[in-house]
Amino acid sequence: KVAVPTVLTSKVLEKRFFAHLAVGEEHCAAVTSKGNVYTWGQGCFGAVGKAAASRLMHPPDCLRPHRLTLPDEMRAEEVACGGNYTAIVLAGGEVVVLGDDDTTIRSAGGEGRVLQGQSVRCGRFHTMVLSDVASASGLP
Repeated sequence: KVAVPTVLTSKVLEKRFFAHLAVGEEHCAAVTSKGNVYTWGQGCFGAVGKAAASRLMHPPDCLRPHRLTLPDEMRAEEVACGGNYTAIVLAGGEVVVLGDDDTTIRSAGGEGRVLQGQSVRCGRFHTMVLSDVASASGLP
């Protein structure tokens, strides 16, 4: 099956200015100039943040942009789309993720740990977070 590019029209998109856009294999995400994150595309692994109607069903696809509720009403700086997940760099530098069979926005560092970064990129099965290790460790 060959995908055909289509123009996405939405009143949500018309009313906002976008600062960052990420395109994954089957979903997309965008950050507005105010730091809000919108996602759309295939939702079966939770990458767009829409919960399933019941625990026995996959989360639904999201054909129109849908605003994510970020933790503590934080602002996003950047977003990246992986194979089945989305990674977000928040204004304070914390990196959070959603997807991979979970629609909950959670720390990318794992339970109880915070992963800090300036930028994030995702592949199908991997994530790269750029941090300021050199200045934090005293290296040139």
